[in-house]
Amino acid sequence: MNSTSSDARQMALEALEAVVGGGKHLRDALDAATFQCADARERALARELGFGVIRWTQRLSALRRLLVPRKPKPLRLDLILQLGLYQLEYTRIPAHAAVSATVDLTRRNRLQHARGMVNATLRRYQRERQHLLDSLDRSAPARHAHPQWWLDRLASDWPDRWQAVAAANNARAPLTLRVNQRRVSRAEYLDRLEAAGIGAGACAFAPCGVNLTQTADPTSLPGFADGLVSVQDGAGQLITQLLTAKPGLRVLDACAAPGGKATALLEHFPGLELHAIDNDAARVDRLRGNLARLGLSARIDVADAARPEDWWDRRAYDVIVLDVPCTASGIVRRHPDIRLARGPGDIDRNA
Repeated sequence: MNSTSSDARQMALEALEAVVGGGKHLRDALDAATFQCADARERALARELGFGVIRWTQRLSALRRLLVPRKPKPLRLDLILQLGLYQLEYTRIPAHAAVSATVDLTRRNRLQHARGMVNATLRRYQRERQHLLDSLDRSAPARHAHPQWWLDRLASDWPDRWQAVAAANNARAPLTLRVNQRRVSRAEYLDRLEAAGIGAGACAFAPCGVNLTQTADPTSLPGFADGLVSVQDGAGQLITQLLTAKPGLRVLDACAAPGGKATALLEHFPGLELHAIDNDAARVDRLRGNLARLGLSARIDVADAARPEDWWDRRAYDVIVLDVPCTASGIVRRHPDIRLARGPGDIDRNA
C-alpha cells in the first residue's frame, strides 16, 4: 500500500517495511516515504517513529514476542505492533491516542482481521508493563537493544565500559547543521533560530556547526531552502580543517554522495576544483540537489573509484577524500539501522 497520505504513522510504517523487509537504508526509506507530505510536523513525527522503532528494534521485537509468541504475518502487522509499543513506551503521545491510531493503522492497511489482536496486545502491555519490562531485562540483547555478538565484542574490547557504550549508542543524536558562512555567520544564524523559537547552540568543536536542542524537519528550518545551512554531523565538518587552502586546489571526493564533505569543502575553499564520484546513481541525484540548493558546482560522475580508467582524466589530484566501506558501528547512534544490517563477519571482512 503506497500512501500519499500525510499520516505520520503510515509513512513510518512504509519506511520500516522497506528497511526491515527490503534492506533499505533508514534515511533513504524515510525520505522516500515522506517525499510527498507537505506537513512538516507529520514528516517530523514519521521520522521520530521510524528512527525510534529501529533504534529499539531488539527490545521491541523481544517485547512483541512476550506478548504475541507466534510472529504475526505479514511483516507489516508485526511492525504495526512495534509502532504501537514504541509510542506507548518512548513518546509523550497519550496512551489512548497511541492505541486508537495503531488500531486504525491496522484497518487502513487491510488487516481488519487483526484489529482486535492489536488492541488487546497494546492494552495488555499497559496493564502488565512493569512485569513485561522486568522479563525483558533478563536478556542482554533486549536490555541493551544490541545483537548479542555486538555486545560480546564491546565487552571484550571495553570490559569496564561496554554498558555505557551501548547506552550511548541508544541515545538520540543531536541534529547538527553546518552554517554556510559564505552567506551567513553562525552567530547570525543562531539569532534566526532563536527568533523562530527553535532551541540551538554552537557545536563545541566544529567552527560552522550548530546543534539543535529539539527535533525538527531540516527542510522547514529558516533559510534551508536558500542554502544557508546543511545537515552534517560535527565530526564530518572537520574535513575542512584537515586541508590547507591554496589556489587551484584539485580534490577528488571518491565516495561523494550525498555530498556532505563535498559541499563543505566547496563552501570553505572558494575556487576549489572538485571532482565528485559515487557508484550509486540515486544518491548522486541527491548530491546534485544539494549542490543546486547551495549554489555550488563541481564535476560529478556516477562511477566506480576502483575503475579510474572509466572516469579519470590523467591529471593529478592534490587531495583524495575517500569514505571507504566500513562496519559504521561508530555511528550507530545516528544510523540505528546499522545494527540490523551488520553481522559478526563484517568486522574482519571490512578491515
